[in-house]
Amino acid sequence: MSHATALMYHVLYDGKKEWESLDAEERPYAISVSDFNRQLDAIENANISILDPDKIINEKSLGDTHHGVILTFDDGHSSFYRHAYKILKQRGYRAIFFITTDLIEQRTDFCSWDNLAQMTQDGFMVQAHGKTHRFLPDLDNASLELEFQDPKKLLEQHTGQKVVCMSFPGGRYQPREIEVGKRFGYEVFFTSRIGTITKASLKHNYLFDRVPIRHGMKLDTFLVLAQGRATALWPRKFVYQLKLLLKSLLGNRFYHVLYQKLFN
Repeated sequence: MSHATALMYHVLYDGKKEWESLDAEERPYAISVSDFNRQLDAIENANISILDPDKIINEKSLGDTHHGVILTFDDGHSSFYRHAYKILKQRGYRAIFFITTDLIEQRTDFCSWDNLAQMTQDGFMVQAHGKTHRFLPDLDNASLELEFQDPKKLLEQHTGQKVVCMSFPGGRYQPREIEVGKRFGYEVFFTSRIGTITKASLKHNYLFDRVPIRHGMKLDTFLVLAQGRATALWPRKFVYQLKLLLKSLLGNRFYHVLYQKLFN
């Protein structure tokens, strides 16, 4: 069956100095530039297509590929522009960069509006990742609406690109969030749920599963995930479901605090 794997990245770093500058929360998902290049080489050598996300979303089709990948980046770290965008541009590939818009003004280590405008001019997608990065199910209705409304307005204003995609901050969402997003003109929602995108799901669904890429992941593990092999995905699906259960029992905020203490 033809399918695509949406790979989820967060931060790239080059060298010890950049690694040490990262927040503790960023390090579990930080990938070195050398590892990122090796991952792209592995994809190419395995004849896996790196798909243009704009074309996939607009045409609702995977084309003729047997299996491919969509490259996605969450949050808006400055390494999007400094490393990922430049590496991918040189190789002739495209990606989606999901941006938390308040953090552009609040953090000096995030992309600038000029960075984002340049990326869109070169054919990359710059889409929404909320306004504040708060977990959407925890918000009241008025605050939730702003998490969809403000990023769409600001990103379209600064990049000139239509915003139709939302990546849920922290992967947290409920039916209410989807309905509000649709009301503000969002058409596709990227989750943190583990899985692949098939031709059928692309035509009949608006929720896209992804696979997170973590710090220290071995190259052979990365490759079987990029290929979307069920034997590699099922254990991660089980862990994802277990995390969902813990979040429902503990609440998003307490679970996040516990996660930070255990893994950071």
